[in-house]
Amino acid sequence: MRWWGKAAGGTVGFAVFGPVGALVGAVLGHEFDKGMSAELDAPRRPAGIYPFRETLLDASFSLMGHIARVDGRVSAAERQVVGEVISELELESHRKTAAWRAFDTGATREFRAETQLDRLKEISRGKPQLIRALLDMLMRVGLAEGGISGNTRVALKHIGRHLGVSGIEMAQTEAMARMRAGAGRAAEAMKTGDDPVIGAYAVLGIEADAADDAVKRAYRRLMNRHHPDKIAGQDPGEDALRAAREKTHEIRMAYETVMESRRH
Repeated sequence: MRWWGKAAGGTVGFAVFGPVGALVGAVLGHEFDKGMSAELDAPRRPAGIYPFRETLLDASFSLMGHIARVDGRVSAAERQVVGEVISELELESHRKTAAWRAFDTGATREFRAETQLDRLKEISRGKPQLIRALLDMLMRVGLAEGGISGNTRVALKHIGRHLGVSGIEMAQTEAMARMRAGAGRAAEAMKTGDDPVIGAYAVLGIEADAADDAVKRAYRRLMNRHHPDKIAGQDPGEDALRAAREKTHEIRMAYETVMESRRH
């Protein structure tokens, strides 16, 4: 079942409009699914300047590789996100292989995003849901390690501008991606039996047997990465700033929970 777009839309709809909004949000989220998986499943169209399905797959996953690599390295967390996207799209075997090949190409130093962006602009004319789906996936990769680095944010803004996406739309996409990431962490905490201490370690990204110094380093690293002041000068939009404030509050509470548990 292709659910990730619906889940994202439903989460935002509920947060903004309540239960009825969740239904509206799920419908909006369905546009994400239509934007990628339905287009890949559709009968082959007459060829235009570029072959549609091959271009959509190649451009999308190579740009995901570009976003993963732009901060200097591709992490295991970023590759995990890409694997999740591939699973959620229910790609056939040969398309899975093509997706990973495109990702690895985009993650090279020689990759230039502009060529793929031009191809995407051509095939997405009249299909704004394709652009929304792409940006959602790119944000997921950018947030794979918990926050968006400076270089990653610059690359995302460049992609948005090239595709004609406004700063407000980019901020909304980031805020939604952050909300979904937070919901995912909450779900993981539920699996631990609602133990707030175990959940706090998960938020900080460390093991329960980590030394006190390691806990403090993890806390400082995450606060430095997510603090609203870190992104305020980049004109991220109110939605992104609100998400950053919520994230830093979550990090602070997790740190205090862990340190309090160690005093007993």
